[in-house]
Amino acid sequence: MGKEKQYVAMVHESCPICGKDVNESILIHKRMGDLSEVHGKSTGYGDPCEECQKIFDMGAVAMIIADRDKSGSTLGEIYRCGTILGVSEDFIRKISPPDQVAEILEKRFCILDYRDAKNFGLEVNYPHAQA
Repeated sequence: MGKEKQYVAMVHESCPICGKDVNESILIHKRMGDLSEVHGKSTGYGDPCEECQKIFDMGAVAMIIADRDKSGSTLGEIYRCGTILGVSEDFIRKISPPDQVAEILEKRFCILDYRDAKNFGLEVNYPHAQA
């Protein structure tokens, strides 16, 4: 029997709030074959990055500014505009539809469309927001 080749790729998980790379690891598999397509890619969502974890450690809810027109329905399909805020539970209760408050507080994050963020007077660093 000949020696089997090992195929290796560097992969990472993504922060579920901001999307930054976290939890880098090495993927080694003898039977999958060429792993070059997954090298450098995310394998899914892991723990929050250090910056986002600070939001949760303060007891805040992460508010992700996003473009709802370009976003899908899952966390991985959020079209982030680069701004994330830590807001209080009271703020969530004031601005969110009553039927969504419990779910937002349980998940500890919510999405705010960049147009609504601008209407609240928040600075949004997103090219489409200037239009």
